[in-house]
Amino acid sequence: MSKHPSSNADFLGIVSSTLCFIHCLIIPFLLLGWSTQWVRSHWLDFFFLGIGLYAVVQTSRSTPLQVVRIGLFVSYFFLFLSWVFHTVIPGSLYLNFVGAIGLIVFHSYNLKYAGRCRVYSRT
Repeated sequence: MSKHPSSNADFLGIVSSTLCFIHCLIIPFLLLGWSTQWVRSHWLDFFFLGIGLYAVVQTSRSTPLQVVRIGLFVSYFFLFLSWVFHTVIPGSLYLNFVGAIGLIVFHSYNLKYAGRCRVYSRT
């Protein structure tokens, strides 16, 4: 199976989404034990959102699979909504988990199946 154009973006998306998921699992526990400002800063959130958006856009440009495009943008939308509303709506953290897992699943699906298609870009 040949390497398809979005495979680097898929790897980046899988790694960054996995790290984002781990980050979102660990931070609440750190906030319980520590009161340091670095734990509450949002620079890491911005980093994950930026890398995630880049990976979603690059993958959606090169994948022939419509379901992957839709799934990636919907998952990223959940991730973004979770970040926007995390201080306002207490249960919005669950949207983050749904978004991160969705990104991992759709990037993995694209990595596995898009390479089998003969057309790599939309025309």
